[in-house]
Amino acid sequence: MKFYGRRYVCLLIVFLMGINLFCIPDRGYAEAEAVESKIKLELEENSLTHRPYIGTVCGSKEGLQIKLNFPGIKEGSLKVKPPKLGIIQGNSLGWNDKIKLENNSGIINYIPPDYLAEWQLKDQDPQTSKWYTLDIVALTYLDANDNEQEITADIRLYRPPIILTSGFTGDDKIWANCSLYLNEQKFDTQICSCNALDESMRAQTQTLQQSIDIKKEEYLQQDIKIQQVDMVAHGIGGLIGRFYVENNQDSNIDIRKLIMVGTPNHGINITDLPASSLQAQLLSGHESSIKQINKNSDFLRALNEGETYGTHLNDNVQYANIYSYSPYPGYYSGDMLITAASIYLNGVPGYAVSGDVHSTAFPGTPIADDPRVWEAITAWLNQEIYRPDLDRLSIGVCKTEGEVTIRKYTEEITDIKVQDTSTRLTAGEDLCTEDGKCVLRFMINGNSWAYVYLDRNTEAAFDYISPELIEIRVKRGNVRFNTLKEGGHFSVVLVEDANIQRIRLTDRDTDFIVSLNDNIEVYTFTGQVFAGVMNTSNDMEIRTLRSAEGILLDTNNNVHNLVTVSDLWYEDDFYKFTFWDKVKEYLIQLKEKAQILVKRIL
Repeated sequence: MKFYGRRYVCLLIVFLMGINLFCIPDRGYAEAEAVESKIKLELEENSLTHRPYIGTVCGSKEGLQIKLNFPGIKEGSLKVKPPKLGIIQGNSLGWNDKIKLENNSGIINYIPPDYLAEWQLKDQDPQTSKWYTLDIVALTYLDANDNEQEITADIRLYRPPIILTSGFTGDDKIWANCSLYLNEQKFDTQICSCNALDESMRAQTQTLQQSIDIKKEEYLQQDIKIQQVDMVAHGIGGLIGRFYVENNQDSNIDIRKLIMVGTPNHGINITDLPASSLQAQLLSGHESSIKQINKNSDFLRALNEGETYGTHLNDNVQYANIYSYSPYPGYYSGDMLITAASIYLNGVPGYAVSGDVHSTAFPGTPIADDPRVWEAITAWLNQEIYRPDLDRLSIGVCKTEGEVTIRKYTEEITDIKVQDTSTRLTAGEDLCTEDGKCVLRFMINGNSWAYVYLDRNTEAAFDYISPELIEIRVKRGNVRFNTLKEGGHFSVVLVEDANIQRIRLTDRDTDFIVSLNDNIEVYTFTGQVFAGVMNTSNDMEIRTLRSAEGILLDTNNNVHNLVTVSDLWYEDDFYKFTFWDKVKEYLIQLKEKAQILVKRIL
């Protein structure tokens, strides 16, 4: 009995020891599990919410920081798989996509793509309604047992939001339809009213800054990293945007693109507006803005300073320009309020539509409601906007005889006598010949594209000057316009006292003459001129004048056909170019081209 008891006791001990052996944990396995739990990717922390970001807005050069913690892995085995959309940068990234760690830690930066196409935006956040797509950052490594492992992090990618800025009246409705269209294209929009009050441009840029800050904070509160927005601006809103980016030259500026629609970059003349009711609408409560966007204002002079050489633009911003233009001489040959020549901005790509009006203040389709404009905006938002080569336009005195003066309009009207042919004209100045005669030379990039001949006792105002279009008001006398091939063209207004418009002309590669004396004469030597004539009912009637055709408008506003010019003043020998005159012109062109080349090199 004792023997069997001892046997049972021994068996029991052996049995219990076996159970104990199976229950003792494997220290190596437990340690591996502990190490594995410490391996992680941490997306950058949002300083506003103190939570990790869930994603980033595209176009960010700073990117999204990712912290790495990889203890216990095989040395040199950590690699990053290139993401499908963004790229990986950082000091921890070595050759062949390998990542160098210090004390098991490192930092890499995820740089998002600049653009996302509509088809790439497959997901919409049900809470914020923002469209996004996912990009995956994946890292592989070998664990302590030489087994390959992978760890990933999802990053949401969003398009930059769009700030839609209104113009004169600060009316949000101007962008209502375009905003809906952009929303359908999966853009996030916000309408900003900058010009609703009578404030200076500087004060209105503060309103713009507040709108941008509000939109950026909205994204940050949703843990979306954001640096920049895109801006689409109508009318004076474009000037507010330009002034804003001009005074924020830092590379971290928060506007990526500035797309201007019907913006008076070179101002307007409020006294030229076609309807007194419209003048009252614009002037009422907007006196400060009107003063600053007058074509001769100090504000615009400062804003456009350096336009010939591109220093009027912020190198960190992409610009684009959309405007309405008609070859026919309807009001200003533009959008009924802003002339196409005023809208033009050197070094900025432009897109022209025909037949649109500036706003709902005019009959017709407002430019901001034109689907062609929406498509152009969308195209520029979805791609890089490259700057065209700068056009250097100059207007110089080619020949002069007798008394010729330039009238400058600043705080006081100043007449400056033209001393020699080195004199240059700028926008907003008048040329008066009195008892003298004058020939002007128009050059683009060192090439002469037009000559304008002025008779005695003639006065012409150069309202707007651009490489594509020159706006001139003939106040009295006789002027001949000779446009060469591959140049711009002229829009000419013949006015009487108090700036009452009688005829508007637009030419295309044309040689034509105008006379404003007792009667008004227009005669085309070659080419084609579109003439808008104010008839007895004070309506504008369009006529097309081809070669050897003309019209005469008498004092009663009756229109007659003109077979030949009554005064042959332009046949004077002064207006003819001798051999030496041509040599001099050739040398001037060479000098101009050399100066342009030097400027581009520097």
